[in-house]
Amino acid sequence: MRKTIILLTLIILTLFAFAVPVQAAPTHKATFVVGQDSYTVDEQAKQMDAKTFIENSRTYVPVRYLGDALGAETGWDEKTRTVTVTLDSKVVKLVIGSKALNIDGQTKQMDVAPLIKDGRTYLPARWVAEAFGYTVRWNAQNRTVYVGPPVEIGTYPFPAKLIKLEMEVGSKKAAGTRPDGSKVEITLPEAPYLVIGTKDEGGGEGWFKKYLMKQGPNPEGEYFQGTDIYKTYPPLVDSSQDSSAMYIPFTAVAEAFGVPEQNMVWDGEKLRVYARPDWYGIFTPGSKEILWTGEWGPEKKAELPHPVRVKNGTIVVAIEGFNGMLFSCGSGDTLIKASQLGAPSSSGVLSGKPYLGCRPY
Repeated sequence: MRKTIILLTLIILTLFAFAVPVQAAPTHKATFVVGQDSYTVDEQAKQMDAKTFIENSRTYVPVRYLGDALGAETGWDEKTRTVTVTLDSKVVKLVIGSKALNIDGQTKQMDVAPLIKDGRTYLPARWVAEAFGYTVRWNAQNRTVYVGPPVEIGTYPFPAKLIKLEMEVGSKKAAGTRPDGSKVEITLPEAPYLVIGTKDEGGGEGWFKKYLMKQGPNPEGEYFQGTDIYKTYPPLVDSSQDSSAMYIPFTAVAEAFGVPEQNMVWDGEKLRVYARPDWYGIFTPGSKEILWTGEWGPEKKAELPHPVRVKNGTIVVAIEGFNGMLFSCGSGDTLIKASQLGAPSSSGVLSGKPYLGCRPY
């Protein structure tokens, strides 16, 4: 018996000796506001000797204070210009000017390199935070980066909260109609705006005349409703695009119709839209392509009619991109348990008043 006890003791001690430390589950919550030298950790305000800033549509936070917010230790090697962030057993290394991110000896590529500004090292928060299991969200309306533990992702299709959302160019106020007929006012982070593609038009002058003219036929014999709204809010001319589109903020509109906020992760670089925890699409500003992963295999590409854009930190999508993704048009899976309301919803290109509508089922 005594030999058995001694043997078991030796086995237990051996297991402890070779045990690998496990990183604790993410628990902290932090916020960084653009232009401010303060931040919060678990609702406690703290000061920095640096400020969060935006450059090339990317929001940069000081790596040191991000590490502190996560409970990590941050080190700096002047000779190699390397930042080391350590949390429990995990070690993350970044080199100034390099897009390589080293996590426990494994290298992955970032789409942006860390930089030094006013003596401080900065990087978009997502790369460091996600390496330690945290989720990063960007709120364009209050210009705030949120860092926190992963949230529970809902599974589609989601019940429709609205049957119609009426918007207007230049206005952040939108009128929503609920399934029971009651009305609700929705505040958008960015107002709808028109983009005129002139790639095949030889310039935008002809397009401007069409949209700014009064009601009636134009010299080419085409009939346009005409509106003065584009005199106040002129369209954006894009010579790289061959067609026009009405752009509206994606996450705010999708959430208004019923997509849970946690199912849409916009970190200021890419938007991930989750249909369920293991199935999501990645939207990249400047691209029409959506990269879907999960149910269809490792990845499957889909294409929007117009490229995704960013305006003042808010991701915006052409209104045509919502139909077929939010609402069913007869076939395919959609996020909202509803079908398109009759004909496809109005883009509002001529009237300046776009709307989306659906019929719950």
